[in-house]
Amino acid sequence: MFSAKGVGFGIKPNGPVDREVPVLRIERADGSLKAVVFGYACHCTTIAGAALYAVSGDWAGHAQARLEQTYPGATALFITGCGADANPNPRGSMLFAHAHGLQLAGAVARALTEPMRPVTGPIHAAFDRAELPLEKTPGKDFYEAKLKVPATQRFAQRQLDILARGEALMTSYPAPLQVLRFGDAFTLVGISGETCVDYSLRLRRELPDERLWVAGYCNDVFAYVPSARILIEGGYEADSSTMSYNLPTRFAPAVEDTLVGKVLELFQKTGGNAPLPARK
Repeated sequence: MFSAKGVGFGIKPNGPVDREVPVLRIERADGSLKAVVFGYACHCTTIAGAALYAVSGDWAGHAQARLEQTYPGATALFITGCGADANPNPRGSMLFAHAHGLQLAGAVARALTEPMRPVTGPIHAAFDRAELPLEKTPGKDFYEAKLKVPATQRFAQRQLDILARGEALMTSYPAPLQVLRFGDAFTLVGISGETCVDYSLRLRRELPDERLWVAGYCNDVFAYVPSARILIEGGYEADSSTMSYNLPTRFAPAVEDTLVGKVLELFQKTGGNAPLPARK
């Protein structure tokens, strides 16, 4: 949400959203449904207040439960997409979590009734790490000033302890990335970190002829991974969240191109035809 004080939490009706609901149907030898794997890009943060103390998978868990009720004997599995900058709306109660889960389960059930592309051919996999660059770290005075604020004391002291040992502060993070190509049916891209929506949208622009399933939170969760857009906007994902993850500073503007470029490189290694990263 934009205000005179900057970007904060709130509803942004015209913000980018990934509305894709990828679905993978797994059948037994007799053709019956053994499992269904599905995804969506959004935080599971519907419930609030007293409901926070309930044991719940939020809307994703309710969607799984509904699907398993609808298809007895089948297992429903959920994969989180690049929804680090998206919250459910409306939210605040368990009733909304049930409603969102029912809506998502309905979308998956509709997909299961339609003709689906068979998955055949070999599975090719590629894995590597992308060195996501951080901005130039501030001086010692910056962290000493943070010691005066209770909410940032622990973060600041950690950075000062590193400097006191004569060590250099982190200048990049080696983010794991993984690409799994299932024949010519589809390609699963696993991005680590709390990955924002711009990454799935951009990868689909870079690979318009591919059936992509883009997932976040894969193999490592080390911080929010902001896009160029979010770095310009500022706010929680770009700035203050880095302290919770113990990063000495925010990511540099080259973070998006660095990550996308590495994904395209891995895509080529799995036999895909990937272009060079688009220039800004």
